[in-house]
Amino acid sequence: MTSWSSPTRLLSKALPLFFATSGFLSSALAVEIPPYSGTYNVGATKQVIAINEPDVFAPGNVSTSFLVTLFYPTLKKPDIPGTTPYLTQVTAKQFEEYFQFPNGTLANFTTRVQWDAPFADNILKDEGSDSPTLLFGPGLGGPPCECYTLLLSELASKGFTVAAFDHTYEQPYVLYPNGSEYYGPPLEYAWSTEEALTAIDHRINDTLAFIDVWPKIAKKLGFASTTDRFGPFGHSIGGAAALAFAQLADQSLVPSGINLDGSFWGRLNSSDADVARPSLLLGFEGHASSHFDSSWDKYTDAQTDWWRVIEVNGTLHSDWSDVTFWKELNPLVHPNTGNISSERMVKVETSLVAAFFNWTLWGEDQGELFDEPDLFYPETVLVAGEDGTSEN
Repeated sequence: MTSWSSPTRLLSKALPLFFATSGFLSSALAVEIPPYSGTYNVGATKQVIAINEPDVFAPGNVSTSFLVTLFYPTLKKPDIPGTTPYLTQVTAKQFEEYFQFPNGTLANFTTRVQWDAPFADNILKDEGSDSPTLLFGPGLGGPPCECYTLLLSELASKGFTVAAFDHTYEQPYVLYPNGSEYYGPPLEYAWSTEEALTAIDHRINDTLAFIDVWPKIAKKLGFASTTDRFGPFGHSIGGAAALAFAQLADQSLVPSGINLDGSFWGRLNSSDADVARPSLLLGFEGHASSHFDSSWDKYTDAQTDWWRVIEVNGTLHSDWSDVTFWKELNPLVHPNTGNISSERMVKVETSLVAAFFNWTLWGEDQGELFDEPDLFYPETVLVAGEDGTSEN
């Protein structure tokens, strides 16, 4: 589990959190997680993508498939409160033990996300074009994509189709639709620099494989989603991989990308880091302004196109995932989250991500937001940015 965004320390060992159980969420009561707020309801479906590549994480050192979970707009009305289990039982148990939550704390949460609901058939009429397809990558070794449900379902409720990637044997647990289970290293595993670089390569290869088959999958599922333009983004190493992929792709295919609080590695942590297209870096309070992460300085120095670095005050690295909500399950806050409320964090994060891709994929003018974000969200700070000189 990636708890630190600095390349010099990928993971802190699990800190003992001795929670008092009085006043804590009852482990026997099913409770709905905060619901999405957009125009649409949200559906989800799992797709297994075949691949054949060398993989040091996999048995026999060969990876044969990975999992993509699609979050998308639907008109089907959900049960209220939601009745869909929020997390798989294994993932819930892993994080309950890691954070020393009482048994059932996470396992008993539900969501309004509906598995295999039909795609919203009026998306073209409402939005005037196909639903933009976004590509999301989670942190290294966890949390897996299901632990970003607040972010991903909110984006889907705004009309986006989000493909969320879980690389088997890297994430702590991945469950396929047919019931096959894949376990990776434990959450406390300390990833090496070499393993991190390898993980980025795997994620790039996974993304390429998905893009190749996405037109067929979208047609099979009846999705009115873009198949020729994509918006990659991710948290932690997922953000670094998103922009590494963008750098390699044709700009007509990948016009832009977002890094959510992740350090850069390899080529993007050098003078050769120019991605030559708009990129947005969103970070915790002090990530860039305190020069905590020198890779961000190297990255921004190399850019020739539009870029912005925006920090969100009151946040730390894990606030960019659903851990921002979990921290409120007990007054003793997880050590890698800040004091921002989860409701506000999800609002700010999803609004900035959606606005950026509405601009770069749909052409909607968002200039004022990214020039003076604090006028819209007082928690935000525009640390730096340039409009760029490259010709698109």
